[in-house]
This record gives sequence, C-alpha cells and structure tokens, in this order.
Amino acid sequence: MIAIGAILIAVVTIPFLYMANGAKKQKQLLSNSLQQLANANSCVLTKHDIYNSMAIGIDENKGLVFFYKKLNDKEESKIIDLSQTHKCIVVKKTKRINKSEIIDSISLLFHQNDGNDLQFEFYNDDESLQLNGELAAAESWKKEVDNNLKVERLAALAS
Repeated sequence: MIAIGAILIAVVTIPFLYMANGAKKQKQLLSNSLQQLANANSCVLTKHDIYNSMAIGIDENKGLVFFYKKLNDKEESKIIDLSQTHKCIVVKKTKRINKSEIIDSISLLFHQNDGNDLQFEFYNDDESLQLNGELAAAESWKKEVDNNLKVERLAALAS
C-alpha cells in the first residue's frame, strides 16, 4: 500500500518537475541569447528582463535597446538606437468577441527620426493563449526608454 502511494506521488510530481526544469532552461537560453546580442555590439546590459518567450535589455551608456524572442523554431532579434528614436509608445491592439474586448497584441513601437518605426512584440494571441504580465512589462519598458530618451536629448543639447 505504501509503495502504491509512493508511485502515485511520483507519477503526479514528475511532470511538474520536468516543466519547471524546462522553463528554467528556456529562461537561461533567452538570457544567454540577449547577452550574446549585446556582446556582439560591444555593449553591456545595464538592465534586462526575461519573459515567457522573449528578453529585453538596455545598455544605458550607449543608448541601445536589445530585444530577443524565441518561439518554437522562430528566432527574432532587434536593436534600437535611442539616439535615432524620438518617441516610444505601447501599442495594445484589441478585438471584440461577443461584447468582450480581447487583447490581440501588445508591443513597444519606436518612432525613428528617419520615419521608419520599429516594433518589439511582447504578446500576440496567436502565439500565447493567455496574458502573463506582458502589458505591465511593456509599460515598464516604455518608462525605461522614455527616461533614456530624456538623457539622450539632454546630452544632445549640452554638446
């Protein structure tokens, strides 16, 4: 009877341990990939965050923002030069289903001085079934970028 209980406990807990280990490996992979992107551009990340399938970071000294996303076999990396950016906004696209508003996507949109806009997508309902803090993360990074844009502008005025 005790052996059956032990087997039952093992059968129930092993999948959870396996999932936790997989999530930890995914987080480490995202962190390493973001760090490699920064290193390849001779940068040091002064702040970074890791989310479900993406990582974002900034080198505040060089004014560069790095974005790395890996979902299944698709990888995406982007670099934003804040000296070429005049505005950053959070874009939340929604759709209506049965009188309910559903978030379709969340991204940071960087308005560039040359008129080309660049975007980091934090959430897309085609890729993930449920929001997991992506809106708060995008808003937090918008504030971070805004603070760095102010520093860039002040530095430009001083020179």
